[in-house]
Parts: sequence; C-alpha cells; structure tokens
Amino acid sequence: MPAPNAKQLVKIKHWFWRTTFSGYFSGWNTGQMSSDLEAIKSFSEGGTDEIVVPATRPSSNIWISRTFRANNAHSKMLGLMLSHHGAMDLISGQKIALEKALAWQNQREFHHIFPQAFLKAKGVASNKINSLANFALLSSASNKTISDKKPSEYLAKCVEGHAGGFEEIANANFLTNAALEYALADDFENFLKERAQALQAHSLGLCDWTGEA
Repeated sequence: MPAPNAKQLVKIKHWFWRTTFSGYFSGWNTGQMSSDLEAIKSFSEGGTDEIVVPATRPSSNIWISRTFRANNAHSKMLGLMLSHHGAMDLISGQKIALEKALAWQNQREFHHIFPQAFLKAKGVASNKINSLANFALLSSASNKTISDKKPSEYLAKCVEGHAGGFEEIANANFLTNAALEYALADDFENFLKERAQALQAHSLGLCDWTGEA
C-alpha cells in the first residue's frame, strides 16, 4: 500500500497494537505467515476494512504476570505506551526524552515504582517485583534520589513538592488516584492490580478493543 488514506492508517495502527499486545508474533509459523500475507494483501487492495488476524485480547493480568525484559514484546509495548502518553519523571516532573527511553541497549530509564530492595526485604518474589505494572520511566538521577525508599516516603515528597501539579505527572505514568493511594500506603498487591487496570484500559483503546466482549 504505497499511500494509505487516513482511515487505513488508523487500521494499520490497530493491527500493530493488537499483534503486539496479544504477543501474536511470538509463536509465528509458516502457516500464519501465509494467512497474514493474504490478509495484508486483501486490506491493501480494498477487499477488507482492516487487517484480519486472529489476535487474542489478553486480560489485565498480563501486566502483572509478565516481567520487564528488553526482548519481551510487552515490555517494549509498555515503553512505547509511556512515551506515547508523554511520560514525566516522577521526581523532577520533566518530560522523558524519547531517544533515551527507547534505547533498549541501555535500560537505565526504566525503574521500579516500588523499589526492589524494599520489596525484597518484605519477601516479595522477584518475578512479582519485576512485573511490568511496577515499572515507570525515570531518569537515573531521580532513581538515585529514590534509592530503596518506600513509596509512602518518596511519593509523599513528590506529591508535596509538585503541589497541585502532581496529578498531571501521575496521569502521564498511568497512576490513577487509587493506584497512588495504594502506593502511598505501601500496598504493593493492590497497587499492581490498579495500575494493571489502567495500563489495560489504555491498551484496549490503542487496539480498538474497547467495544468488544
């Protein structure tokens, strides 16, 4: 398709997010390759209104069960979503530079909202500590400021330091009011569930899966 129109571009974006979110290409085989090529051909020739692929919508638990890894499609999706959403540094309030955030050979911009040391001391399993829902974009300098402080300590200072402006910073990081309240109470389990729901809602919108069962 040399020059897709505006409507087709929207559908291409839906295809991109759906295949990424579902992990569609992780089990790709020659049979899928053939059917996918046919689907793309049909779409490009105007035979279908969208690129039809059997991508399955995952539940919100995907953001808790999957851990952050550079070679993981869902980790990359999280990075793209945060960048696309205009992620802001929790400490400084500054916009995160895209060229740094998406440099996957260097993951220094991705950090735990609930610090590793704090959670390890509480006996939380490493796979849950590294859940995607526990990650945000943060500068290395801000990460050093947080160190191993518990969220009720460092986030309280963030809220106070930015006064009424912290709501914008929280929203840019998919931190709902409920997620922030759980973090301020050092309630990791409920924080994960709430932030996973926020990430899920945004993901479904990108995929245009919001109106589906």
